[in-house]
Amino acid sequence: MSWTSSPRDSTVGLAVLLCIGTALVIPIARAAVSVVGGEPMNSDPGWMAFVVVVFIVGLYATAYSVYGLYLKILSSHHARKGPAPAARLETAAVVVAWLVVVAWLASLIPGSAVLVGLVAAALASGAGALYRRRSDAASTQTPS
Repeated sequence: MSWTSSPRDSTVGLAVLLCIGTALVIPIARAAVSVVGGEPMNSDPGWMAFVVVVFIVGLYATAYSVYGLYLKILSSHHARKGPAPAARLETAAVVVAWLVVVAWLASLIPGSAVLVGLVAAALASGAGALYRRRSDAASTQTPS
């Protein structure tokens, strides 16, 4: 993986990588915060080395996928068919859904806010698909 997202990186692939990275980072970060707060810690050196490696891999996966999604939003998905606003809406929907779920997992927002965020992401995704469909239909019509 390079530090810049390649055109072959799909939005869904980056979103899956983002979920995997987040799933590795959030529990370890929460455990570290609780240890700093005074909870006892298992000091097995082999286990701690493994946790550090997993945390670093999770951070890299999260950073790569966030940066890749950011580049996708900015580049308007030149490799994809369809208009740039549709691609931006669909990518923004993935990013909003991820942010809402991460905020919920980190206990920053309640479950009702998660539902509102996921509905907003679904609406953005639907709007992108509708915009793409209308644009495709308008481009296939030929004037008589």
